[in-house]
Amino acid sequence: MEHYNPILGSEPNGQKFITCGEIMLRLTPPNYEKIRMASSFEASYGGSEANIALALANLGVDSTFFSVVPNNSLGKSAVRWLRSNDVHCTPMILTEPTRLRRISYAVFCWKKKKKGQRRGTSLQE
Repeated sequence: MEHYNPILGSEPNGQKFITCGEIMLRLTPPNYEKIRMASSFEASYGGSEANIALALANLGVDSTFFSVVPNNSLGKSAVRWLRSNDVHCTPMILTEPTRLRRISYAVFCWKKKKKGQRRGTSLQE
């Protein structure tokens, strides 16, 4: 029994592939400069799922990438980059921020070890 997938279509012949995941924006300073010294950056997109979809599209496989990206110039640029490399982005979801979200991160401070104290401490904001 063959299943119909509305995203990939129902062609019995030909390979089709869909990847689901995140796409990342990498900002690289030119000429191997340090980030703090750079005044400009080269932007490139990546991420394992996006890279797999792109590689398969280059091999002639009908590939689709699914993700959720922000509805702004950065999100639309990521979708445009994938489409320019023959990756289908029909199921991409462009979102608007609905509320402020608290972002947690860990900061590790290395201090001189005192008796009875762990060397690395984690702070959370």
